[in-house]
Amino acid sequence: MHYCSNDFHINENGVLKNKFGAKTNEELENRERDITTFRIAQLKDSPINGNFDLKHLQDIHRFIFSPVYDWAGEIRDGSLAKGGTVFTYPERIAPELNKLFSQLKSENYLQGLNKEEITQRLAYYLGELNVNHPFREGNGRVQRIFISELAEKAGYKLDFSNVSQKETIDACVLAYRKLDYSQLADLVSRSIEPNYAYQLTNEAINTAVFNSSNQNLLAAATNTNREEEKQ
Repeated sequence: MHYCSNDFHINENGVLKNKFGAKTNEELENRERDITTFRIAQLKDSPINGNFDLKHLQDIHRFIFSPVYDWAGEIRDGSLAKGGTVFTYPERIAPELNKLFSQLKSENYLQGLNKEEITQRLAYYLGELNVNHPFREGNGRVQRIFISELAEKAGYKLDFSNVSQKETIDACVLAYRKLDYSQLADLVSRSIEPNYAYQLTNEAINTAVFNSSNQNLLAAATNTNREEEKQ
């Protein structure tokens, strides 16, 4: 990863300043991995509640990386590039993501879609989040958690644990350079399945609402009949 040369959060060796005091990338990566792996596991059991907006994304990043970086959860204010990819300029990150999340809201957070439909839309949003890369570090991990929580809200389980880092990077590069989300869709398709517990719960709620409505209608009809008999 290439950071802006005048980024205050980079030390003299080009390493992100961190709470461990690690002076090399290798030391930082090892220490960071231990902490973030544990934090991510916690999120799988207790997801962060949010509205699937920019604040929600920031809250996820803050939870995972606050033991490592003082700036966890903050939108980067320096430029960022990786390989031949230059990510969104800092001043455009918030406007672009707010626009993206407004689009997501207009799609009702992908609820009611079948597996093929939601696979395509999750791939699209994953690709667009990656293009923006709003944080100095940890974007991939945060994006996958955000997308997994979005899938869960829509009644699906999404688990990227069997997807390699290289597969993810290659798919994101294709989406960035050619607006081709097919590889990301393949990765999502391999990793997603319906959440039957969610579907059963919804069916139970719908049945309860239906039965309650019928009972209310029956009670109203009975009261009407009694009033007519009195007359």
